[in-house]
Amino acid sequence: MTSSKRIVGLDWLRVLATLGVVAIHSLDTNPAIFRARYAAFAVPSFLLISFYLMAAELTHWTGPLRAYAASRCRRLLPSFLLWTAIYMSARLIASGQHDISVSSVLSDIFLGSSAVQMYFIPFLLYCLFLIAPLFKLNRPFRIILLAIGALVTLVASYYHAAQAVPGAEPGTFLIYALTFFPYAAGGVLVYECAFLQRIPNSPFLRTFYFSGLFFLGMLLYTGRNVSVLFEMTAALMLFLAFLVLPIKASRAVEHLSFLSFGVFFSHHLIVEMMQLVEKMLGINNSGAGITLGNFAWGILVSFLVTDFFSRHRHLRLLAGISDVKCASQENKCPKS
Repeated sequence: MTSSKRIVGLDWLRVLATLGVVAIHSLDTNPAIFRARYAAFAVPSFLLISFYLMAAELTHWTGPLRAYAASRCRRLLPSFLLWTAIYMSARLIASGQHDISVSSVLSDIFLGSSAVQMYFIPFLLYCLFLIAPLFKLNRPFRIILLAIGALVTLVASYYHAAQAVPGAEPGTFLIYALTFFPYAAGGVLVYECAFLQRIPNSPFLRTFYFSGLFFLGMLLYTGRNVSVLFEMTAALMLFLAFLVLPIKASRAVEHLSFLSFGVFFSHHLIVEMMQLVEKMLGINNSGAGITLGNFAWGILVSFLVTDFFSRHRHLRLLAGISDVKCASQENKCPKS
């Protein structure tokens, strides 16, 4: 018999990562303000959270793996396909075209190329299909395979990291995905090793953090060629900190965390619409004030719209909410 324990820190990290995603897509009009690398923890944080909790679920899962995979697909795909259709329609309207190619539709569905952030869901599911079967193996062998996979993809992404969000090219999606696989594997490895639960205040962990802070400083000083290592170190340190530090529960943060999936889907359309209106009105959106305003309004409107969707039964899919419950949606970690 298992029960579930809510990890409060992951609520805070999920909200922080959501703010980072909105920042990436709303502050890019002003190079003086926008520093993508400082918000680059956002997507890795989502992956670390998702696969940490997925590992917890699979460790206690007693049914067939295909049933677990099916439940995750039922949780993720309806909202993803609905928002894919919305972004496809918006793209057709903006371009003035009235026809759409089969290859474009397939790319939008299987590679998530309908909008810059949509690739995350296909990638999440592909990693799930790749990692979940490893839970049929014994734990030491599983840990070794995941560690090797994380190391190989980390090295590959260091030398061949894509510079843009995946588009219609499968090769581009694959190369870009190499950058993110270490985070998926890392989330599982953190749960598997489980050393944080036993020694949260040990000298080892304090040494790790001081070393990590020094390493981050060196990477910042060195420059762009180590950005992959910087992002991984920063994201992992943030994840571990929010995982083990005693953080007070907050109903407001818990609710915002609940809405984060819907905000992830909707924010790009909202930000693009604001920037389009500014362009039509002749407003220079590269100014610092307008750029920061877009960020603030993007966050506020995205959360308000998603909250509105979540409160109406027929609109819940637009908020990324389905009737299929899972630990990663509720930041709950099953325990024996």
